[in-house]
Amino acid sequence: MSIIDFFDPDAFSKTEITHAAVIGIFCYASVTIARFLDLASALMRDKRFDEKQAQIIVSEGKLEGDPKKLAKKFGNGASSKGYASFVIRLVLYYFCVALAGIVDGILLMSDAWSYAHMHELPYVSMLVTLLIVHTEFTSIWENSPKNVTQSMEKSMRRFVKGASAIRNKDVEEIREIFVERVKREEGEE
Repeated sequence: MSIIDFFDPDAFSKTEITHAAVIGIFCYASVTIARFLDLASALMRDKRFDEKQAQIIVSEGKLEGDPKKLAKKFGNGASSKGYASFVIRLVLYYFCVALAGIVDGILLMSDAWSYAHMHELPYVSMLVTLLIVHTEFTSIWENSPKNVTQSMEKSMRRFVKGASAIRNKDVEEIREIFVERVKREEGEE
């Protein structure tokens, strides 16, 4: 028995090739959809944060106007850095699924799954895709309003503990500078 007997591409049936192709397409589509959902949740989280900050400034009387319009005007919004991060992670995930596909191809060509009495499917690709989708849905869950509030509270507690040297007067000065900048920009329009 030679190694060629183990790596015989003619040994595949059309059904096996079809199953592998459909599962491969499903893996890439799942990663893409999960990544876009994560992007949408991050954009909504940032929008909520900007609106909340605008409401605080309006309620304190520092600025006048509709908080949603102020948030849209002065909020951070989406940036090219954020979109670049989105694309980089998407390409990284595609690369991981492609590497898993290579491993699956070797396992399918060597009939490794038949020795384990399992159907010959791309199990490694499916596992990698499940891990990636789990990671993205965890990120979406972290971006939900409830969890963002909890994360913000934890961050503020850490900030207060670590920044005991900063006085309230300093924070107020920073806020005044920001409000003056906003008023100056409104006057230019």
